[in-house]
Amino acid sequence: MTPTRRTVLLIGLASIAAMGVGTVTLGLRGTTTVEAPPELTLFSVEQYSVLCAIADTLHTGANGLPTGTMAGVPLALDHVVGTMNPADRDEFLQALTLIENALVGALLDQRTTTFTGSSPEVRAETLRAWQNSRVYVRRQAFKALKGLCAGVYWSQPEMGRLAGYLGPMDYGQASSEKPTTFAQHAVAEPSEPLEVQP
Repeated sequence: MTPTRRTVLLIGLASIAAMGVGTVTLGLRGTTTVEAPPELTLFSVEQYSVLCAIADTLHTGANGLPTGTMAGVPLALDHVVGTMNPADRDEFLQALTLIENALVGALLDQRTTTFTGSSPEVRAETLRAWQNSRVYVRRQAFKALKGLCAGVYWSQPEMGRLAGYLGPMDYGQASSEKPTTFAQHAVAEPSEPLEVQP
């Protein structure tokens, strides 16, 4: 039977855990957390904090645009991921765990800090390493994270205006409703733009 991506990730985590006591300290380094909104229904504070760091690395707030966290991406993904089937949801959460883990970072990316505890430059380098990894699962995990974050980010009503899109032509039936504004959440440290290869 062909193993699923979920099985591969679980086997990888188990292998790392079995490497010995000498590596435990790295594996147990805690997440640098941010204040999580009370509306969370799926993510833990730690998972939300990792996603804030990822979203703000992908969407840094350059050119007058909001960061990923300012645009409410992590909170929106809490609801989106919560509606996924259990296997896909578990894979998403496992990807957050692997990206954050300092031991995984040390073994695969020469990074000895957690993702949330790293500088903006190191965060960008980490995601770039996932994007260009020889390991298929890591490339797929990056693709899924980037796609979900970008989809939520650019679907925000306010983003069209900030990007210069004035909306559809007014045929005399313009809505009087005001556009939705960005959710106000704790903002992780902005980072340098992540160059994405085609």
